[in-house]
Amino acid sequence: MIIGPSYFIELPQVDHDTFNVGKVIALIQNMVMSILFLVQFYQRKNEGTSIAGQSFIIAFTKWIGTPLTVGLLAILTDPTGFMIVIVGLIFICDTWYMLAIYNELKSQGINPLKRL
Repeated sequence: MIIGPSYFIELPQVDHDTFNVGKVIALIQNMVMSILFLVQFYQRKNEGTSIAGQSFIIAFTKWIGTPLTVGLLAILTDPTGFMIVIVGLIFICDTWYMLAIYNELKSQGINPLKRL
């Protein structure tokens, strides 16, 4: 929070605006979370508890909430194309995670839409 603005403030995407720096940092953090959700799922799958504590509905709302709302705005306002890479990775990872959860629930005979 303290060093982020000074590091990112020179990027053309943020136009020397600390609020825009916050948006870039938030999307990068979101990308890391999306990757870590996948890592968590496959680590738990290797341990035999792949679906413990995970929900298709939550994965679905994250899939809608980030790349399809905030992500589109970031892409449309970015003159460099950098944000399309970040949002694209979020979209790919969230889609992968959502489908992995869905398929795992189906394989266990659980209705994905009824398990929160």
